[in-house]
Amino acid sequence: MTHQTDTQAPILSPEAIDAHIREARALRSRAFRSALRGAARSLTGWTRAGAVNHRFETMPDHLLTDLGISRSPAADLLAGARNDNVPDGGQAAA
Repeated sequence: MTHQTDTQAPILSPEAIDAHIREARALRSRAFRSALRGAARSLTGWTRAGAVNHRFETMPDHLLTDLGISRSPAADLLAGARNDNVPDGGQAAA
């Protein structure tokens, strides 16, 4: 069997190199924009949740009673209580 030992890599033209560099920069820009959008969405959600929590904390008890809720279960709900903190493990009664 004969084995070819020609391992010379193809030579890229300067135009091809420039095209690859432009493509890499465009990909980097898209990734950066996507990361910024994600961070902005997270910050917006966090601030919105904080505003809801602040409104709840500043509501007088008589308004909460009129709504039929008490401060402690509602605070757990707003804080995002996990199912394993619920006495029945978060399972609905059958």
